[in-house]
Amino acid sequence: MYKKVILLITILLLIIFKIPRIDALELHSCVNDGTCMLVCSYSEEEKKTSADGHPFSSWKKIYIYYMFDTGEWQVSWDKVSVMSNQYDSVMGAAEEIFNSGYMHAQDNLLDKLVNEGICPNYAHVDRGWGSNEVCFDTDGKYCQNNVGNGFLDISTGFYSCSDNLICRKEYDVNNSILSYLENFQLKVRDVDLANLNYDNIDENLETTMELICEDLRNEKITLEDQIINDFSKNFLNGASAAFMSNWNSYLKVKNSLKSKYDPIISKLNQYCNEKAREDLSNGMIDEEEYEDLINKNDNASENLINNSQQNIDSAFDDVYTGSWEPIDVNDPGNCEDYLGDADTKGDPAYYIDFVYDIIKIILPIGLIAINMFDMVNAIVSEKSMNILATKFVKRIIIILLILLLPTLISSVGKLLIGKDILCGIG
Repeated sequence: MYKKVILLITILLLIIFKIPRIDALELHSCVNDGTCMLVCSYSEEEKKTSADGHPFSSWKKIYIYYMFDTGEWQVSWDKVSVMSNQYDSVMGAAEEIFNSGYMHAQDNLLDKLVNEGICPNYAHVDRGWGSNEVCFDTDGKYCQNNVGNGFLDISTGFYSCSDNLICRKEYDVNNSILSYLENFQLKVRDVDLANLNYDNIDENLETTMELICEDLRNEKITLEDQIINDFSKNFLNGASAAFMSNWNSYLKVKNSLKSKYDPIISKLNQYCNEKAREDLSNGMIDEEEYEDLINKNDNASENLINNSQQNIDSAFDDVYTGSWEPIDVNDPGNCEDYLGDADTKGDPAYYIDFVYDIIKIILPIGLIAINMFDMVNAIVSEKSMNILATKFVKRIIIILLILLLPTLISSVGKLLIGKDILCGIG
């Protein structure tokens, strides 16, 4: 009861003294400075009605940054405490801030953010009157139902997304990376070859196209410089984040650029060959020169296409290692990177574990059957039971080793490199 009384008194004080609404946050200057990356941003629009009946909206903002130089994270959000008209911000190592009392989240959302760069679907600002906190969830409802309610908890309260509280994910770096693939450009001498209309090349561009054909013959039209200088600069500020190699969006761009690049080279090769034919028909070159140009164009085009994925991978390796936080390219990664998880249906590890479970059932049954057969055979043939006992012990030892092998391998792996090298199989 006393909480409701305090809440009513606070509301009255707000009306009497007209404490102004908190302004929305501004984007951190580190984004423009190139010292951090904006990973996710959110807003909450709360639709209200004024005392005189006019509708209006109040906004709350949440930003999540990754600091390139320190590897730290920063989460900033609107501060709603009546004690201060400022926003709150927490910065530090992931294990410090994401496990602090300031942060709440559903399931393993913050772990996915740190390890995989995956932004939660929704972010909510604390509406309570005590300390200032923020909460993340996947359904827009978890935070209110499981962390706090503004009407019942005076210190911590989150509302759920609704028609009156519109929750938006305004920015997700993964979406921006995918847009790079959708709007792909291959610029050579300031000409966008990806979107060039070869049927309508004006006279002013023809001289440049001659130089581009020469670049083709010299195999200078690759994606390496563009990936390093353009992609990295646009999305990673020329730096690197250790978790980015796990992004599905990032890997999709890496694995799909070849399908964008190869047709461009083929089309350019056709254009350059056609120009060579025109020069031959116009008497600008002879048959020998024409054949030489065609061979050079075709060979260069074939080489560029054959080596395109290798060049793309090499460029992305350079992006991975970045300026400030290089990734250990000699690290083979985790078992899950290759076989998936034994608990996840559809992953190879799941089916391997399933087969192993069957083996664990078949082996003991087989042991019993074989030993019973040997025992009957020994009785019938009056063989020594000592020989049978020796065989029985050897078989038990072999089966125990097979059954315990995954546990032994997993234990050795964790002891030596601190990782589960069997993906949970066993």
